[in-house]
Amino acid sequence: MRSLSWIAAFVIVGVCVSGAARGEWVDLSGSRAGGGSVGPGSGARIQVEQAADGGRLVVRVRLDGFRREGTEGSRFERIEMGAATLREGGRPALPVVAVPLLVDGEAEVVAVRGEWTAFDGIVPEPFSLRPKRCGGGKWRVSCDEELYAGDEPFPSQMVVAVQRGAMRGNGVLLLEVRPFRYLPSKRRLEVAKVLEVEVAGRLAGRTPERMGSGEFARMAKSGFYSALGGDKSEVEGRDGDGPEVMLAIVHDSLLSAMPDFVAWKRQRGIEVTVQPLSAVGASYQGVQKAIADAYAGWERAPTWVLLVGDGEGAGKVPFVPSPYGCASDFLYSTLDGNDLYSDVLVGRVSA
Repeated sequence: MRSLSWIAAFVIVGVCVSGAARGEWVDLSGSRAGGGSVGPGSGARIQVEQAADGGRLVVRVRLDGFRREGTEGSRFERIEMGAATLREGGRPALPVVAVPLLVDGEAEVVAVRGEWTAFDGIVPEPFSLRPKRCGGGKWRVSCDEELYAGDEPFPSQMVVAVQRGAMRGNGVLLLEVRPFRYLPSKRRLEVAKVLEVEVAGRLAGRTPERMGSGEFARMAKSGFYSALGGDKSEVEGRDGDGPEVMLAIVHDSLLSAMPDFVAWKRQRGIEVTVQPLSAVGASYQGVQKAIADAYAGWERAPTWVLLVGDGEGAGKVPFVPSPYGCASDFLYSTLDGNDLYSDVLVGRVSA
């Protein structure tokens, strides 16, 4: 496998100019052999393996191909492989591959290696956030003229850790793998048929016992790559060896309605602890603290939190004011790490 190579010399050509091209699928693999699971919404195949020494893991992204498409009268070609692209206004909207990892502690990207092939005469379409004109019509495309006339490859990094966090005692590392880069002065698109990322760290192999939850194990299986192989895998932990736990925070006026609900949930194998709103405090901070205390201090951290009462008005169990512009219950769920990954599942029954 050839090492990742960087082009250092460029020849300046026209800025943001390209003839239209027919839409075509560019095959890079000839087949879908090579293993790995298909990345979400992409033409990429992803393998994640723990190295034999146990201290490194390897993420391998293989591209089956991509679509290049021009529109009559356009200066650019659209490069597509799935839904995800680089979203920097005016800069090439090149496809990316998201690789969500569940890790044991800290993890860092230490090396990137690629097998590259080049396509000349391509000017990738820039990403634009501008809305359509009134009454419809085509998108108005903005262009970073300086970048398209420059010598620097874009993007400059082939792999970026775009998000770090934690979920139920395990670390989360979201990698954005960028197998396309544009050399503007050569009007050349380079594509990594294989991009191999070496990460210092370990995949998570087991959820801490008191955090174990069948619900979160299923979420880990569907949403992350973990220790059980290249496919998205279930993180071992408590999965059916005893009842899971629910915390119900209930407005005092609705407490009389709870006994039948609690009995029904216990019949289904779920232990329910009811806390009156008056015992935790009527403010959202009081509710937040009650949830955090249960998560951190109970013998078994709750899987679910149920709020019983309206979010506003009389009889309310308050929403959380959101820095994103709207009140919600979701922010009650983000307990581990400075991130937006849920550590409990929050629901509400309104009066």
